Amino acid sequence: MVTSELPAVTLAKSLLNPATTVATFVICTFAYGESFSGEYLVLAILVFLISAQVFDDVDVFRSWRDMLPTKAERNILLDWLIVVTILLFLGFATNIASAAGSAEGAEPDQTLV
Repeated sequence: MVTSELPAVTLAKSLLNPATTVATFVICTFAYGESFSGEYLVLAILVFLISAQVFDDVDVFRSWRDMLPTKAERNILLDWLIVVTILLFLGFATNIASAAGSAEGAEPDQTLV
């Protein structure tokens, strides 16, 4: 595949969505009065890596008039559903909620087997 774009432009287009996602996460974290501690840093890194793989590159030269709004909305929702599903699976698989709860002095949920 031969493209006429500079490598810096290609890199910027591929990192725009993940960087925007992490920046929004950091802004929301501070807006809710939370400190950006280790757990949030790990989550931000995970979100960046997952969204970099899931979201498509931004095509700045594509006309928005050519794309149907329902198709764009469907693609965005599907991409976000994939990211949230992967994050929930990783959180469930690593049991991160009970580890964070026990680190703060709370008892983890006990389940009957």
